[in-house]
Amino acid sequence: MEARTQKHSDIPFNSKGKALFSGMVYCAHCDSKLVLTTSSGKRYGGNGKRETRLRYGCHNKVRHPQDCDGQSGYSAEKLDSLVEKLVLHLFRGIKSIPESKLMAGQMERRTAEASSTLANLKAIQAAKTKELESYKSEVYKVIQGVSSWSGELLNELIAETKSALEKLDEEIAQAETEIEDCKRMADNIRSEYNRILTWADMYEGSSIEAKKMILRQIIKKVYVGRHYEVRLELAISFAEYQRLYLGEKIA
Repeated sequence: MEARTQKHSDIPFNSKGKALFSGMVYCAHCDSKLVLTTSSGKRYGGNGKRETRLRYGCHNKVRHPQDCDGQSGYSAEKLDSLVEKLVLHLFRGIKSIPESKLMAGQMERRTAEASSTLANLKAIQAAKTKELESYKSEVYKVIQGVSSWSGELLNELIAETKSALEKLDEEIAQAETEIEDCKRMADNIRSEYNRILTWADMYEGSSIEAKKMILRQIIKKVYVGRHYEVRLELAISFAEYQRLYLGEKIA
């Protein structure tokens, strides 16, 4: 899926503006969404016009300073540059991961555990089935009067074994479902991996509108605190990738 052809509902708020992360930035101190504001800076050129600067502003800090110990605003240019560097780091990192390694890290353990569980359950099921057959064979001996077992005991053992087999059937079905879920999840991860590779290849040569669309697919929220301490909440589901390659700053 190419970001340039995504539907309109996927386009982030204010996609025509210059700020890359408009509508996505939150105060790390009070958790309120920062709004994009403008301010006039120094005059430049010979026409006396003032340079317009974009800022992400925390209205909660301005209106209720006792509720927020962060900054009242952050330069959009500086913050966008910092976050974009993190995104490019993410793209470089994901390009460096072989698909096989990613799948091994995230899914193979779950699949192996479920497969081992299934094999154990089926072995127990086979033993219980054989046990049930032996009890049924003993019933004929009781009828013939040549068994040392009582009919009452055999009936009890048969009932218990049938109950155990019914429970095993349920557990086997659950284990088989777990394996199928792992396969579906692996397909989803592989699809997402390929999508992000496409976005990574497109990103640097894209227009600002296309960049915003790509970023909206990668990032849920940008948290910024004093001194431009940045933390990202990612929209992608690569938990293993995030843990191994992005470190603690990107959650």
